[in-house]
Amino acid sequence: MFDCVGAESFKITIESLGLDSTWILYGLMGGPKIPDLNLAPFLAKRISLISTTLRSRSDNFKTELIQDFK
Repeated sequence: MFDCVGAESFKITIESLGLDSTWILYGLMGGPKIPDLNLAPFLAKRISLISTTLRSRSDNFKTELIQDFK
């Protein structure tokens, strides 16, 4: 699952992920903080969380990434 929302949709995201899912978080438009975070679903469903952002990447990196997509 690709997610650019973050905290605001955390509960829905966790519920929608199945066993051995990968959650790719690339933005925090819905906020960065999750009150009362429970990590148990990550273990129970074996969810992998990958986080990334383009904001801190160089313009050269972004240009090459666009070319790779083309």
